[in-house]
Amino acid sequence: MNDPAGKRTEAAFRRSRWPGWIWAVPIAALIIVGWLALRNIINRGPEVTVTFASAGGIKAGDTKVRYRGLDVGAVEDVRLAKDLSHVVVTLRLDNEFDHALTQGTRFWIVGANIGLENLAALKTIVSGPYIAIDPGPGKPTRRFTGLEQAAPVAAETAGTRFVLHAHELGSLTQGAAVKYLGLNVGVVESDRLVDQGRGFDIDVFIRAPFDKLVHAGTRFWNAGAVRISTSDGLSAQLVSLPAIVSGAIAFETLPGGERGPAAKPGDRFELYDSEQDAVGAPIGQTISYRVQFGGAVGDLRPGAPVMLRGFRVGEVTAVDFAYDARKDRLETPVTLELEPARLKLDGASPAANGDWTPVLNHALDQMIRQGLRARLGRTAPVIGRRIVSLDVVAGAPSAHLMLGGKEPEIPAAPSGDIAGLTAQAGAIMSKIDAMPFVAIGDDLRQVAAQVKGITASPALRQSVDHIERASAALDRTLRLVNGRAGPVLKSVDEAASEAQQAAASANTVLGGAQAEQDRDLPHALHELAGAARSIRALADYLDRHPEALLEGKAGSSQ
Repeated sequence: MNDPAGKRTEAAFRRSRWPGWIWAVPIAALIIVGWLALRNIINRGPEVTVTFASAGGIKAGDTKVRYRGLDVGAVEDVRLAKDLSHVVVTLRLDNEFDHALTQGTRFWIVGANIGLENLAALKTIVSGPYIAIDPGPGKPTRRFTGLEQAAPVAAETAGTRFVLHAHELGSLTQGAAVKYLGLNVGVVESDRLVDQGRGFDIDVFIRAPFDKLVHAGTRFWNAGAVRISTSDGLSAQLVSLPAIVSGAIAFETLPGGERGPAAKPGDRFELYDSEQDAVGAPIGQTISYRVQFGGAVGDLRPGAPVMLRGFRVGEVTAVDFAYDARKDRLETPVTLELEPARLKLDGASPAANGDWTPVLNHALDQMIRQGLRARLGRTAPVIGRRIVSLDVVAGAPSAHLMLGGKEPEIPAAPSGDIAGLTAQAGAIMSKIDAMPFVAIGDDLRQVAAQVKGITASPALRQSVDHIERASAALDRTLRLVNGRAGPVLKSVDEAASEAQQAAASANTVLGGAQAEQDRDLPHALHELAGAARSIRALADYLDRHPEALLEGKAGSSQ
């Protein structure tokens, strides 16, 4: 456009400091990304390092870290240690776990080992393994050593830990249940070999409030094995499948022991092989005695019970044999430990130092003077295990408790089990001797004489002969009578039958050995009398009415 003066207008170009609104979008994006990165840095959880013996199937970027079923972190890196002895795993956890990373915190891989003793890990076959975390107390740290197996008890669980000592571990494994009256109240946490390889210490945890049931007198025993016992007859102890696989421990407090204080954490207890061994374990002081058995004792084992009138009063602690050159004989000494508490010595008190030895020695000496002897026996005939029984032997020679040796000696019965059989045989013979055989023989002879006198009577023989002749005559007569004499024939036939029965009974009586003489003789005589009366009545009737043989009784009355 030209102005009137004829001058042209020119546009002026000037660079602006603002790049333009089009750049607002990438700038905003950069701001958002920066903010997210900063937030991620600020909110990023702690990083920890855990060493495991093996990777167990875990993978970086895939394996999760879980606590009570929730994902609380992930595996960032898995690498082999420089010395190739273990695997180093780097974990990234949520911020919520920053305060829980202490020395007491535990990590383990769930699903690395799957078996019958770890059925809860079966679901990891599909989902894959994961790392479990259990926070615990202690100082903060970022480096941990992972457990080879799952922690059996959560760190925050209330309860008490005890130590059990066992000679054999058996089927017990970590995670085995601890039971009280069949209820799961605890768990086996770990076990270790001690006593230079001669035993095991087992750490058990019992949850509250059941830990208050453990006292100084509590007995623990192995309850996981399937056992067959012959102690009180044949019986079997069957347990659940988990107990068969991983084992189980049961405990119970002896009567009266519950009145004492509860056991303290870390207290030690003996782990017995069975409930029977636990209940029969010694109570209080034990006193050793020796018995010299005359026969073989090789199948008697230490731990066998010592019984007195059916009650356990001690146990066998040693079985040995030795040749005594001074006596020129082979001896089989057996050492027993008797328990004064089980003998219940009423009215007696121990010495000032609590020693029951003088009291028990005096009591045993008095019982031995009355015939008490030690003998070998079995808990059940033939199949039962060997025991030592203290029994009173009738007619035993005079003896007493022999002192002066290493242990006081209790005399043994003559020959172990043979003495028992002899005593039984003697009891049977005593009963047989007490039977009145002489009086029984005299009674039998009297009965036999009476029967013989009756059967030898001439009158009885004549009666029988007369009846036989009369029966024969009647038979010949009746065969000549025609059918019209039916009623008469019937009466005659009945009479003949009675006569025959009487004759048979009489012959039976006369037969002797095959007859029940005392019972059949009165019956036979009664039948003879009845038959005689019937024949006499028939003879009288025929004498008055002879025509009845041809016309019958009815015809004769016309």
